[in-house]
Order: sequence, then C-alpha cells, then structure tokens
Amino acid sequence: MRVRAWAGWLLGAVLGLLAPLHAWAQDRMSVPSPYLQCLTPDGATRGDPEYPFIAFKTGATGRVKVALSFDSPTSRPQVEVLEKEGGAEFVDAVRDHVKAFRLPCLAAGGVPARLLFEFVFQPDRREPIFLGAQDTADARWQQQAACIKHVSGAQKPDYPELLRLKEIQGRVRAQFQFTAPDQPPRVQVFGRPANKALMDVVADWGQGLRVPCLEGTPIEVGFWYVFILEGDAYGFKPGLRFIELLSLVNGIERQTVNIDTTTLGCPFDLRLRYQQPDRKNAVAQLGNAQASRREFMAWLESWQFKLSAKDLDRIYGDAVTFTVPCLKINLTPKEST
Repeated sequence: MRVRAWAGWLLGAVLGLLAPLHAWAQDRMSVPSPYLQCLTPDGATRGDPEYPFIAFKTGATGRVKVALSFDSPTSRPQVEVLEKEGGAEFVDAVRDHVKAFRLPCLAAGGVPARLLFEFVFQPDRREPIFLGAQDTADARWQQQAACIKHVSGAQKPDYPELLRLKEIQGRVRAQFQFTAPDQPPRVQVFGRPANKALMDVVADWGQGLRVPCLEGTPIEVGFWYVFILEGDAYGFKPGLRFIELLSLVNGIERQTVNIDTTTLGCPFDLRLRYQQPDRKNAVAQLGNAQASRREFMAWLESWQFKLSAKDLDRIYGDAVTFTVPCLKINLTPKEST
C-alpha cells in the first residue's frame, strides 16, 4: 500500500461538524499503579528475559506468567509461576530476569505488593514479547482516587467568562500526585500553546483538591478538562476511516512499516486519544482484545499528525474511534530527489 499526502478535502473529513458539546466536561483517566510507576529498573532500562539459546536455535516457543511478591523496598521479589507453556528453561530465564526488580516506594513493614508479568517467547523474534504488567491492588488505587474532593465543595473549575468571550477553548490534561490526605497535590498541566490561560485555570483549581481516604503510598491521578463553547465543532469527526488517519501521519513517507492486520484478528475497533507531542497517544481496544495487537498499537501511540497549529488545537485531547480493516501495510522510505 502506498500512502500519499491528501489535500484539504481530507482535513474536512477529519475535522468536521460534531454534535453540540457541553460548555464544560471532566474525564478522569485510569489511575496508574504507583508500584508499577516506581518499579526498578524502569521500563526503559529493565530489558527482557534472555531467550534460552538452545530453545531459540531449535525454534521452541514458550510463555510464562508470574506473580512477583514484594515485602520490602530493598529485597528481591518472591516469584510464583502462575502459567507456563514450554520447557523449564523459559521459567528459569524469567526468574533470572526479575531477580533484579525492586520496589523502592513500598513502605517498610507495610502491606506487601503483588505484581503480575507475562512473557511470550517466539523463535521468529530475537527477544521475548512482554505482554504487560498488572498490579493486583489496582482496585485499591481506583477506590482512593474516587474519593477526590475539592476544598470548596465545587465539582469543577469555572470556565472564566472572559475566556468565553475571547472564544478560547480546548482541552487540558492535568496530572495530580497526592502524598497526604490533607495536603494539596503536586500539579502538572499539559496543553496546546494557545490554551495557556486554560492551563492556568486548571493549575489553580488543582491546588484545592484533596484525597481524604489516601493511605500510605502516594497516588497519581490524571484528568482531562474540556472547555468547549456550546454548539461549536471542536475535535475529530465521527466515522473516520483508518486510512484517512494514516494518511495524516507526519513523516509517514520516511517510515519503514510492514504490518499484516490479517494476523491480528481483523477487522477490529480501536479508540485513539490524540496527546502528542507531550505524551504518547492513548490507544485502547474495543470489544474482543488480543495481545498480538500490542506492537501495532504502540505504533499508533507514536503518531503525530501533520496539520496546522489551529487544527492541532482542535483535536488535542479528543478521541476518535475507527475500524482497522484487513490489509497489508508495506511502507518504505521514499528516495530523495
């Protein structure tokens, strides 16, 4: 498939009329596990288990799912094998890999933490596939985040009338780190340059948030704050096709991409929330999820669209749902002329 740069008519398809939106909305993101956030080595440096040499040379496959139990911030985890496929050499490789893991944010003498990890070994790859980590205490973090309140008793920040009159609108992402139940959070706000005034509103509002039910380990909670003039169209148009979005990816002509979605259980639906350039896009599977799509979704997380600053203001923080059809994508960098 050859991707071409599409002209102005495509922008109209991507940035079209939407149903009227409320003047203000708030959307809480899932609360990341503080244990997965502080786990060392971090995700960028911890690497993967070593593929057993003989198994790799003979084409043997394997899968190992383990539970790591931490009872100290400085000691290695206890390893429980929950599921395994293949020989014992795959289990040994995973045990050797995770023995260096530590959980420095775990309170000494506190409640132990239990994290789940899963690895798949396939001979057509030079390294195992990491299928992600899970904290068995996720429900606890979600419950604590659910009790967030503002000291004023208000449910949301005001949309300043002056900003309304100036037609300043957009979406602001905020990260709040709570370390004590009666103290304000550490606040970080992100948004488009044109929305600096809205970012200031959210930053000021965040100083009044508290988590009265917080116990022990600090938590970090993310919110999207949406300030949209009622009746205005501000975001992606519903019904967009995957090919339309792909054609807007900045630098797509310089990428080498070989993807066969027929091996990923196509067709399937995804939702992409555009968060570039300050954060990877958030990509979620809708309906029947498959682990085989992780690499494909990671590619979509890196997408940055080649649009005008005004159009990027419109889609920043908005989500678009689309169907990935059955196709083979074979992109090679274009030769410079």
